[in-house]
Amino acid sequence: QRTLRMEFDYRWQMTDKVSLNGEQYVYVTYNVKDFNDRNLTDRSTRNLESRLDFRYRPNNKWESQTKLYRKEIHVSYLNWEAFTETTLDTTTTYLLDHNNRLLMPTKWENSRLFLNIGYKHFSQFRFQNTSMTNLSNILTPINLHIRYHQSGPQTGIRFIHRKPASLDLNV
Repeated sequence: QRTLRMEFDYRWQMTDKVSLNGEQYVYVTYNVKDFNDRNLTDRSTRNLESRLDFRYRPNNKWESQTKLYRKEIHVSYLNWEAFTETTLDTTTTYLLDHNNRLLMPTKWENSRLFLNIGYKHFSQFRFQNTSMTNLSNILTPINLHIRYHQSGPQTGIRFIHRKPASLDLNV
């Protein structure tokens, strides 16, 4: 089993109030067996992950943040005789998270209270190539397309009392 990895990240501070952070990951794993029937068992997995974090902070009391996450995973069958790959399963996940954080006044000197209001969206797409044996023992290919979507508002409170202690409540 061999794994290749590439990771990099970047930060762009456009102004004192606006910043963009990003991370990219590429992972490739080859699972190869040294058997006579290796064309039936050898697999590869490819992962591609991207994260973006955009922040806007116009003043010390308000911050707006948008995060975007994308992950794609391909599982493939390796055919060494033809030197090809056949994709068996592909999963693509998207997560969009937008949050506005507002600093609320408190009567405690060493405490801060934040109110969070935002929106979150999750999508996942799965494409699977598989097969099923019927009663006549004949293999029938099946292509499955599965989709998940979740979306809606989010709200929360964050309470920080002296640097190490904090409490987060989110819905």
